[in-house]
Amino acid sequence: MSNIVREQDFELLDAGLQNATVRDVVDLGIVTSKWEGEERSANKHRLIFEAEERDSHGRVIYLRRDCTSFLAPKAKLTEFVEALLGRQLTVGEKRDFDLDDLIGLPCQLVVVHQTSKSDGKTYANISQILTWPAKLKPPRIDPDYVRVQDRRDYNGPIKRAPTPVPKPKPVPAASKDHIEDGVSLDDMVKHVDMRPPAETYPPASTKPFVGTDNDIPF
Repeated sequence: MSNIVREQDFELLDAGLQNATVRDVVDLGIVTSKWEGEERSANKHRLIFEAEERDSHGRVIYLRRDCTSFLAPKAKLTEFVEALLGRQLTVGEKRDFDLDDLIGLPCQLVVVHQTSKSDGKTYANISQILTWPAKLKPPRIDPDYVRVQDRRDYNGPIKRAPTPVPKPKPVPAASKDHIEDGVSLDDMVKHVDMRPPAETYPPASTKPFVGTDNDIPF
C-alpha cells in the first residue's frame, strides 16, 4: 500500500479590495532579514487576517502581514493599527498598546499579487489596510479558528532582543572604599573640606621704595 502525499495547491485571493477580519496577533520575537544586502534583526509581530471570500472549495483564506514591533510616527504598524481602530492613537497608547485589542476588528484589505524572487511563486500580499465602513455589516468568520499561541505545536517566539540598559557611572576609588566600609553618606560629607579657597594676592614689588616726607606717618 502506498502513502502518497502531494503539495497542497492553495488558491490565491483575488487582487483588489477585500473584506477581512483580524483573527490573530503573533509575537515572532527576533526576525533576521536582508535589506539592500545587509542583514538586520528586529522584534516583529504578525497580523493574521481572515478574508470574507472563500476559495472554490469553500475553504477559509488567511493572509498575514509582519511588522516591526514599535509604534513610531512613520512605522507601518502605527499606520495599520490606526486604520483598524479608525482613529489616531493617543499619547498613552503609543507608549503602551496591547495588539490583542485588534483581534476581531473588521477591515478592508488592498491585496496585490507579487512573485517571490526566492521561489518564483506568486503570493497574495497585503499592501494597505483600510478602516471598515461603519454602514457595512461585519464579514463572516470561521468560528473554529484557534489562535496560534493556543496550538499544541506552538513553541513561543524567538528570544526577544533585550532592552539596552545604560551602564552605571564608575564610582571614584575613595568613595567606593567608604561605601564598602559601611560609612554613611552623611559621615562622608563631614570629612569634606567645605572652607572656601584661601585668597591669593599678587607678589610684592621688587622695585626700591622712593618717597618723600609726606609718605612717612607721625
